[in-house]
Amino acid sequence: MKPLLDTCGRAWIRFWHAPIDPAPLAAFRQAFAWTLLIYFVAWARSADEWLTDAGYHPPASLDPINAPHLPLLPASALPFVGAIVFGCLLAFIFGYARRVVVWVLVAAAIHALLVDPIAAFTINRLFVIGLFILAIAPEPDMPDSQPVQRAWPTRMLQVLVVSQYFASGLCKTLNGDWWGGEDVLWMQVQGIYMTDAAAWLVRTLPHWAWTVQQQLALWFELLAPILFGVKKLRPLAFVLGLGLHLVVAVTMDQLIYFSLQMACFYLLFIPPEWARRLAPGGPR
Repeated sequence: MKPLLDTCGRAWIRFWHAPIDPAPLAAFRQAFAWTLLIYFVAWARSADEWLTDAGYHPPASLDPINAPHLPLLPASALPFVGAIVFGCLLAFIFGYARRVVVWVLVAAAIHALLVDPIAAFTINRLFVIGLFILAIAPEPDMPDSQPVQRAWPTRMLQVLVVSQYFASGLCKTLNGDWWGGEDVLWMQVQGIYMTDAAAWLVRTLPHWAWTVQQQLALWFELLAPILFGVKKLRPLAFVLGLGLHLVVAVTMDQLIYFSLQMACFYLLFIPPEWARRLAPGGPR
């Protein structure tokens, strides 16, 4: 029994702390930052509704959970705050004072999350978590001019996305009609998020096509730990997962940003040589 425990312990330590190629994490960092920039620019037009008293914010006496947990910004401060965040995003993307500006981005993401809990969704929480992990990740070492990095930042992000999928599949299984129903997805794409493309697809695709997509999504999420954990199955995970997010982006209004964000995590699972082609500047 003890040899088995020792073997498991060494495997556990190796999983989290073994030196690995930092290229996939660097590719993720760049894609994640670009996605945040796109999201920031898209929603900056209505920033006053999120961050100032121009929008709806319930008082704490009425709704303590969804009331602002941090002070609202004065409207006059929005241009300055926006310029700072925009500048920090560009600096982070292009590698200027990255270790400093990332903390400004973490603070901005936390403020946006807590100042308007009603408008904050999964995408906002994932930006906070992802940026924080990038902020505390150590710089790559350079033994023999070959950069290596401790595995734990990459592993934390990998575990995060796989857990996200599995928890989503588990909730679908334990609650609602996803397990036995045939028209859950067909009905969902006709809800408040319905796009013009979704309307066309609902009219065009046969009913069974929606049932197939529904079952593929459910089983992909439930089997995500296996699909991503076994290297030989990762191509299937990529096809199913990116296909899922493509459907979400096309059929559900404003969720293209969430799909872009989730696609960034797939870069953590690609071979390092592929990642270096996507981020040719290398770890910095």
